[in-house]
Amino acid sequence: MRRIFLAVLVLALVVGITYTVSHSSKTVKDAEWWNGMDNTSKIDYIAGFWNGVTWSDVVIKDVLSNIKKKGAINQGTYDDIFDKWLDYTDIGSTTVGDIVNRIDTFYDNPLNEKLTLDETMDIIVFNIQGLSMSHETIQKLLKSYRDKHK
Repeated sequence: MRRIFLAVLVLALVVGITYTVSHSSKTVKDAEWWNGMDNTSKIDYIAGFWNGVTWSDVVIKDVLSNIKKKGAINQGTYDDIFDKWLDYTDIGSTTVGDIVNRIDTFYDNPLNEKLTLDETMDIIVFNIQGLSMSHETIQKLLKSYRDKHK
C-alpha cells in the first residue's frame, strides 16, 4: 500500500511539474500578457530587458575584441560592427517609464495585440530613435509582424 501511495505521489508530482513547465514555456508575451501586469511589474520587466541590452553591449564588445586579437577582423570592421550594434540599441535618455507608456499605447491598437513584446520593442526602439510610427520602415515591419500572427 505504501509503495502504491509513493508511486501515485511521484506520478502526480511529475505530471504537475510537466504541466507547469509546458504551460509556462508556452506563455506568449503579447498584449494580453503585457496588460495582465501592473505598472510596477511592467517597469521591472522593461528595466530588466534594458539591463540585458546594455549587458549585451559589453558582451559584443568583448567578443569582437577577442576576434580582433586573433586577427580575424581588423579595427575598421570591429568599429563598423560595434557601432552598428550600438546604433540599434541606443535609446538616448529615454526612461524605462517612457518605454512602458509607449508599449501601453502601442498595445491599445487592436491590430497590435498579437505582436510579441520583442517585436513591439523593435518598433518602439525605431520610434525612440526618431522614426515616426507612419515611417515606411516601421509600417513595413508592422505589416510583416501582423501578417505573421494572422
